[in-house]
Amino acid sequence: MHNAIAKVAANALKHFAGVLHPEAVRIFTPFTNPVPLDSLKLRADLKRFLLAYEHKLKEHGLFPHQAEFLKAHGAGQSENFIITTATGSGKSLCFWSWVFDRLSKNPDATAILCFPTQALMWGQAERLARLTDPKRLVKPDNETAYGGTIKFGKQNIGWSVWKGVGSKENRDSVMAAHEKTEQFKSARIRIATLDKAHYSLLRGEENKCFAKRLTSFVLDEAHTYHGVFGANVHYFLKRLFLANEIFGQPRPAFFLASATLSSARTFAATLLSLKSEKEIVHIEDSTKQKIELISVTDVPKQLSKPRSDGLLRTVLLLNSPSTEASDPMKSASLGQFMTGDKHVGTEINAIYFTESKLHGKRMKQSLDSNVDCD
Repeated sequence: MHNAIAKVAANALKHFAGVLHPEAVRIFTPFTNPVPLDSLKLRADLKRFLLAYEHKLKEHGLFPHQAEFLKAHGAGQSENFIITTATGSGKSLCFWSWVFDRLSKNPDATAILCFPTQALMWGQAERLARLTDPKRLVKPDNETAYGGTIKFGKQNIGWSVWKGVGSKENRDSVMAAHEKTEQFKSARIRIATLDKAHYSLLRGEENKCFAKRLTSFVLDEAHTYHGVFGANVHYFLKRLFLANEIFGQPRPAFFLASATLSSARTFAATLLSLKSEKEIVHIEDSTKQKIELISVTDVPKQLSKPRSDGLLRTVLLLNSPSTEASDPMKSASLGQFMTGDKHVGTEINAIYFTESKLHGKRMKQSLDSNVDCD
């Protein structure tokens, strides 16, 4: 496989020679040393939850940043946390353990977890569905789990998805009916998009009742909260804090999960209107990537014999003429490279990240017309 990847890289150097930068970006991420779960002093209920959430923990242990968070949370260093680690590094295990542990200590408390997209929301709902006894799952359409009840210690904690119901021809009758059920009304955890929470959390008596008891708030993909979207999130939270004052309740604690984020504590303190950065604990990835520039001529050789103690990524930099950038098949002859039998070959998979749906559709149409899938 390594030889196949090296060959594709060599083909790319030849094919894009006219627009190729003489240096490539080499990113090496070493594997971390796992932390045994038994080495941490955790509440029995929390430990059982962690093992149920991720069965491999018993054998493979925790990522160092997961262990660091659990220690900080257990020691009561702060109510607020921000974790910045790479995608797929187990941040959800941290924020779910934080949510359930906090709710177990206050039987009346509620929690909300907000995500930028419905895809991310449903992904987390699926994780909770796997933790839920099948008999306690709520599937209003007989296929998708909209909620359920999870046992944590001696408590049964209900959860539910929460999304917009729309109107007229776009009305989501399944969600509309689900919101009227006792399971939804009694759920102490709501999984929502930020737009839904912004629009609905402080509207209607049932939602206000949920908000009055809100003690834990998770914001995932925090690195996306910039510009207009970030401003909307910031002022939504200010509305919530004002409501907390009116309700006579303290503001909820926050858990922010993010990919790499510069000045993470400053960013979090600003977003959450904290008085001091000391009010939030920053847990960052202990694994440090080594990023360097190398000659493009060295790329095939390094890919053919990569180190076995980590993950290697190499980025080729192309100067794509702006006059052709709108056409994914013409830009730097990308289409010819993707469809040519001698370029990519048949032994590796490829993922193409596009700037827009239209861009991606045009790429797909061109590939469909140039590649014989039979």
